[in-house]
Amino acid sequence: MRGWKKEVVTVFFLITATATSGILLGKGIYQYAIDRWSYQLLEKQYFGIEEQGIEEQGMEGQYRKQSKAISPEKHSIIILEKQYEQLKQQNQDYVGWLEIPGMGISYPIVHESMADYYLTHDFSGRETTAGCLYVPASILPFQVDNTVILGHNRKDLSMFGSLKKYRDAVYMKRGSEIRVRTNQEVIKYRVFAICEKGQEEGEMFAFSSDETKKAYIQECIDASLHQQADQVPEEAGRLLTLSTCAAKGKRLVIYAYERLETK
Repeated sequence: MRGWKKEVVTVFFLITATATSGILLGKGIYQYAIDRWSYQLLEKQYFGIEEQGIEEQGMEGQYRKQSKAISPEKHSIIILEKQYEQLKQQNQDYVGWLEIPGMGISYPIVHESMADYYLTHDFSGRETTAGCLYVPASILPFQVDNTVILGHNRKDLSMFGSLKKYRDAVYMKRGSEIRVRTNQEVIKYRVFAICEKGQEEGEMFAFSSDETKKAYIQECIDASLHQQADQVPEEAGRLLTLSTCAAKGKRLVIYAYERLETK
């Protein structure tokens, strides 16, 4: 009899443990889905403004040709300003939108106003493990020599989770183009190095001279997991650094330089 009771208790605990694990797993999957959905809605809203602007430009194109009231460049800035203001109203920390077409990354960027807040809160202020892509408070976004953006490495490849693909040289080419949209410009960057660094290793965001900048770029290239055939041009503009956590106390860091338009 005692053996029978013992087996019943064991089975009961196994069923309870399995059910609990299933609930926790389901809750985790649900949370990931909610996080992705909320950012997808934001993306749709952001680019919906651009699509609306293109339609308006097409409808009024003939009038603009006749009156020369506005240039295509000015029209683009107007759209960027509308997109910027729309998100700025939702979150005063908003500074731009990050796109890496080849990696499926498309998210808003905020400027940290409270230490570690965006590690546990999304763009709307909802508490979640997804957090939000952010620039540390000590860095003036896209106005310094090197803007650093931090984000979580998520298992479902959302946020900066897909950056791990850069470990494959194929993806270094596929995701070589990065775009940042502010209220005044679309900054185009090109990836030149992928590195794994210690958690405590910092990044330079201001260079005292061109020589210091060149030395920093070369240091990143030398430490890169892959070597690019293309060299970083002498006239490279601002730098962009994307950083996320990696295994064993490491960070995965992506370095890119601004591609300046040649006239």
